[in-house]
Amino acid sequence: MRAPAKRDSRTPKPVAKKPATVQTEAHVDDGFVYQPEVVAKNSQTIDLMKTFVNTAGGVVSGICGLTGWMGFAAFFVYSIITTLYISLILMRGSSSDFVHHKSPLLSFGGLCNGMVTYIVVWTICYDVVHVF
Repeated sequence: MRAPAKRDSRTPKPVAKKPATVQTEAHVDDGFVYQPEVVAKNSQTIDLMKTFVNTAGGVVSGICGLTGWMGFAAFFVYSIITTLYISLILMRGSSSDFVHHKSPLLSFGGLCNGMVTYIVVWTICYDVVHVF
């Protein structure tokens, strides 16, 4: 018979969950339950990830000296890789569990917003490295 294991002082102690003081209203759509706050937080996190990748991609493209259509091609490659990473790795292929299923991850509006960030950072980094 084994003796009960002692609790290590470094392991966190279980915390009793407090009841929520604010009740959130859940929406049911096609059998799925959506909480608007959670969906908004997930969408915000996805937008922040895409903004970071567009900024980092602009820096890389500017330093590498990409110009013209090669720079735009790099932007689309960065966008596709980011979308695949988010949908296949982070969401494990089921994006409807994290965001509303009618909002695609690779949408035209998202591409346009990301493109503005990418172009600004791309041109600044290109000018700093190759012009000045």
